[in-house]
Amino acid sequence: MFIEPLKDQNENTSPRRKVRPQEQISSSSTSSSNSPSKLSCSPLCIMKKIKILKIKSNKGDTDWQLQLGACYSCGGGVTRDESIDLKYFMQAAEQGDKSAQFIVGTYFLYGKGTEIDKEKALSFFLKSAEQGYDKAQFAVGHFYKYEKSGNEDNERKAFKWFKKSIISKKSAL
Repeated sequence: MFIEPLKDQNENTSPRRKVRPQEQISSSSTSSSNSPSKLSCSPLCIMKKIKILKIKSNKGDTDWQLQLGACYSCGGGVTRDESIDLKYFMQAAEQGDKSAQFIVGTYFLYGKGTEIDKEKALSFFLKSAEQGYDKAQFAVGHFYKYEKSGNEDNERKAFKWFKKSIISKKSAL
């Protein structure tokens, strides 16, 4: 994704530059068909875009909640804050968004913005995995294989989830 050319002191315009991931939120936030994938953080309009993200995410739109969580996670136009990004990811996860459920699971697994809670992590991974999210299916398999190892039932569960992960990944190709 590219942003508009920047003015140079000696020239009318300078060559376009590639946008860094933390700058990437949208190129146009004024159209009525705003979508999270069309936002980009440029220094001139970042506050307006963050405000729009907050308004949209407070209305319950999971795509916008994920985008705002990502801004706080990577520091895209705002100060990085793991407890705030977890809040927005959690809102989307509670509405059933499978990628948000996976993200929240990783936050609980590694104690990002919260205390480490492996049971909550597994709970969110399972919610996501049951919706067919291959990364979550792999995480559940890994969890049963290595975190809850030692009994035959968990070995079977691990195998089942690893297999589902592979099948989901192949069907996505």
